[in-house]
Amino acid sequence: MNFRRVALVFFSKTKLVSCVVILYRIISKSRRNFLKKSEIKYVNWKPKSRIKNLFLDISSLVFVDHGGGIQRVQKSLVENWSTFPPKEFRVVPIYFCDSENQFKYATREQVPYWNPSERISTNPVEMAQGDYYLNTDLNYKFVIKHEEFYKALQKNRINIYFIVYDLLPLTLPNFFPEGVSEFHKKWFGFAARNAKLISISNTVANEIRAWGTNEQIPIQVANIHLGSNLIKNPISVEETFENVKQQPPFRFLMVGTLEPRKGHDQVLSAFEILWRKGTDATLTFVGKKGWKVEDLLSRIETHEYFNKKLFWLSELDDIALVQIYKNSTALINASFGEGFGLPIVEASAYGLPLILRDLPVFNEIAGENAWYFETRSDLVLADSIMNWIKDYSHGEVAYNRNVRIYSWQETCNQIIDIFTEHGFK
Repeated sequence: MNFRRVALVFFSKTKLVSCVVILYRIISKSRRNFLKKSEIKYVNWKPKSRIKNLFLDISSLVFVDHGGGIQRVQKSLVENWSTFPPKEFRVVPIYFCDSENQFKYATREQVPYWNPSERISTNPVEMAQGDYYLNTDLNYKFVIKHEEFYKALQKNRINIYFIVYDLLPLTLPNFFPEGVSEFHKKWFGFAARNAKLISISNTVANEIRAWGTNEQIPIQVANIHLGSNLIKNPISVEETFENVKQQPPFRFLMVGTLEPRKGHDQVLSAFEILWRKGTDATLTFVGKKGWKVEDLLSRIETHEYFNKKLFWLSELDDIALVQIYKNSTALINASFGEGFGLPIVEASAYGLPLILRDLPVFNEIAGENAWYFETRSDLVLADSIMNWIKDYSHGEVAYNRNVRIYSWQETCNQIIDIFTEHGFK
């Protein structure tokens, strides 16, 4: 027997069988992945319906409320549309359920600020031609992973809109955790190519247009002005200042998540200079712990003036925040970049003078009704605050009553106007 020939034939057959097995496994895996992907129905598609629906995607909010500015906007939109439903649309908050691979209707148990007048269905969401989809989330992974959902929306002639809060991860990437800038770039690039955009300020709208020009992408964008949900029972400006008086200690306030972009470090350094000079002033930070602030938190909690002249309040409800606004002397916003700046509007509702970094968006909101600074120097900022204190003590700083305060109903109406009047540039 020719063992060599037998061995070669056996090897060839074995190799062929191995290749067939490997190829079969590859094809089977691809088929399973395809079937699995095709099983994601997302919603039930219907012919054109009599009712025009506005679907608010609040997928992230349903599962985790981070308590930040985006979540405040989402909750305010849902609550206001629940209280004042528009005539043109039936507003429906929805979320993507991973376990069922479908969008579901949000219930009152999931979002207690949603109080619908009709019974909420437990069935998958039904969408029809002519409906509107508004993405209010900043859900990077879903958008990147499920692009086919938005293709299906386009195929079924659903009007697609995204709210864009800012481009800060692109313009100030060093202030964000690793990877956020790349995620934001993919998320925003997809939104810009596949949806109409609604920005929360004219400043952001201009940045979006500039990005589109640079990328040679035609973008449709309109802007709205955010409201304030802290002015349901506003007190008079005079009553606010009756609480504060024009006398020391001067109580300065910063409101916002503790993160490097907000400028807490610089403000604290400036106040340390003021305290060494004997200035009778307090500094209060209101906001949850964010990212990349371990050194700042250690600095705060081990500070010689912690809970004496320096305070950090990480968990406040709206009622407590209103009291803080009412009993503060001025609001400081030292952020290096913002999409809007809700604390400016909220503080203005209670007459607080504003000390703001000189940003285009802050000028858009506050105009001439603020004391602006540009410096990144701790010493120069300390001098600027001291000059403000002198002017304030002499009655030369007027309480703030000229910043335009919008209600959330006005903000919601602006969004509806964009849908119905197509206010895009």
